[in-house]
Amino acid sequence: MELQFIKCQKSFVESLHKKHTASGAFLFNEKNQVLIIRQSYRDYWSIPGGISDLNESPFKTLIREVKEETNLNIQIEKLAIVDYQIKQSQDFSHDKIQFIFTATCSDFSYLRLDNKEIIDAKFVEIYEAKKLLKKNISLYLDIILENQNTTILMENSKKI
Repeated sequence: MELQFIKCQKSFVESLHKKHTASGAFLFNEKNQVLIIRQSYRDYWSIPGGISDLNESPFKTLIREVKEETNLNIQIEKLAIVDYQIKQSQDFSHDKIQFIFTATCSDFSYLRLDNKEIIDAKFVEIYEAKKLLKKNISLYLDIILENQNTTILMENSKKI
């Protein structure tokens, strides 16, 4: 769907700063184990998800990314965390909004990897996931477990 703007709004909208969004999910199986994935371009375990396409909602991003990465059709349970992040390096900075969901799948037997972007995936106990995941993703898992009925707002991986 192409967005249409009236002329005065278009110039205003084009002048705004650009942020990108990303969505990720903690997928739990019937044993309450969490699915973790290994991407070919990273040296740590992560969770399924990725960056939104143009005009794509966080919800639709998550469904698309999980399908692309794992071949799974998921059911999103809840939006657990919204984390506004500023990433800085020596020569540039950018900001993004990270949406973290909890989700499940009715049939994990469809799990398949493309062996290009995603080279490994496995279900692990929560304590093991905390050891294997990148620090901020492990923190997300702790926060989700502590705040199961609440959506948590964060800035740079710190609760507000």
